[in-house]
Amino acid sequence: MARMPRTAADAIDWGTAWVKSTRRAPTTSGDWLAWCLVFVRSCFNVDAHYRSAIEAWRGAQRRHPVSRGSHVPKGVPVFWSTGTWGHVALSIGGGYCLSNDILRPGKIDVVKIDTITRRWGAKLLGWTEDLNGVTVVPPRANPAQPKPVQRVSPTLRRLMNQELDLIEKLEKLERGTPEFEHRELQLARVYQAARTFDAAAFAALRREYVATKKKIERETPGKRLAIERERRKTTRLDMAVRRGLPA
Repeated sequence: MARMPRTAADAIDWGTAWVKSTRRAPTTSGDWLAWCLVFVRSCFNVDAHYRSAIEAWRGAQRRHPVSRGSHVPKGVPVFWSTGTWGHVALSIGGGYCLSNDILRPGKIDVVKIDTITRRWGAKLLGWTEDLNGVTVVPPRANPAQPKPVQRVSPTLRRLMNQELDLIEKLEKLERGTPEFEHRELQLARVYQAARTFDAAAFAALRREYVATKKKIERETPGKRLAIERERRKTTRLDMAVRRGLPA
């Protein structure tokens, strides 16, 4: 009967315990010298199957080639091509792994994945989700796909640009009012949304901007006739833009 594999967290805990352990390793030599595959499969509590690390890499069903240690996730077997047998270690995240022999022959140490590549002149192959025919990384749920951005049609884009021009005129007329700095920031956000031509984002920002604009028109003395003329133009364009925006 196959043994129940350890989780990634438990595998790391089991392997980390050997960094300072003085116990005899469960190998014929009593240490971890040249027993990299035995060490990693023991971390995961997986039965023996392949004779070497390079065979285990070739036999894995879900391989993920990478070229840098920082690309290896936490709690997975990580493989190198080196010599006849290859090498495998247990990634602990952040570009580090638990490996035998690299710092102390026959012992387990925490070391950078890229240090093994450099010091041994090895080729980093990548990491796997399975080891010796056993899945050691649970399947991940498919991430939610982002909703596609609804692009603005050329006609609506032209109307948006006209509306923005009118808003800019109002901005100049009302310069110096108490709310000007706040509205200048709003205008910048509207322009940014318009540049991306994201209809939904532009619609939300435009509604917020127009509401603030109307509030200032009610509270600002003077310049009312000029503002009213520009407001009527903007209102006509608002209606045209709303007809083109998504519901």
